Amino acid sequence: MDSTDPLPANLRRLRTQRGWTYEDTAVATGFDAEVLEGIERGRTFVSRARVALLAERLGVALSALTS
Repeated sequence: MDSTDPLPANLRRLRTQRGWTYEDTAVATGFDAEVLEGIERGRTFVSRARVALLAERLGVALSALTS
């Protein structure tokens, strides 16, 4: 992920607004907590399809993570 990718900051914002830990988010989404942390830190690449699945499981529009 490049430094202009909004996904890491948007995922962190959504998670913290809900008061969720990585483990809470993992339970809610089915994504591994370490993967979620990697996404937020910009260290883990996620395909567009996986981002769409993450958005669906978080109950938000895809644009909430990508814009």
